[in-house]
Amino acid sequence: MKKLLSIILIISACNASAQTYVKDTTEVDATLLVIPKTGTMKYDKIGVHPTITGQVNKATSDISGLQSNASILSGRITTAEGRIANLEQGIPISVIDTPKRINVTGSSYTIGEGDNGANIFCYSTCTIYAGHGTDKYKLNIYSLNGRVYAAPLSGITMLSPGNYRHIQQYGKAEVIYEGPARVLLTGNLTK
Repeated sequence: MKKLLSIILIISACNASAQTYVKDTTEVDATLLVIPKTGTMKYDKIGVHPTITGQVNKATSDISGLQSNASILSGRITTAEGRIANLEQGIPISVIDTPKRINVTGSSYTIGEGDNGANIFCYSTCTIYAGHGTDKYKLNIYSLNGRVYAAPLSGITMLSPGNYRHIQQYGKAEVIYEGPARVLLTGNLTK
């Protein structure tokens, strides 16, 4: 037993003298914070450097701000879309790209329902009869050769300055329906 105890003491002494300390070769840059062990601390402490923590917190705050601004913008876009969708319709506009052209070569022509916005060109002496139209119905009559006379059909009231109804040669007259049976004739008119 004495021998065993001496062997253990020798081994312990050898181990104690054989212990070597290795220097830590870890290099720390500005992103880490190393606190060397002291006193009762068992290990070194490694953490994130406070400047990095501040930068991360600022970036997180900036992203939060962008997200809140994005939600405000999204709400404004939705509101604008709703307002655009609910715009009241304004005055209806009738667009006539190319007015209908009617060439009259005979002795008469009667204005019909499909002639709204038309230009009637008279190439000979003739009578243009104002038939039944609708409110706001409008057209033009041009006299290119001969004498052109505008007359109402039965049941139509035609109003014109001085009750003149002849359109001067190379003149223009405008026919405007104020209702289905009331017509206004204006323009280059003679007796």
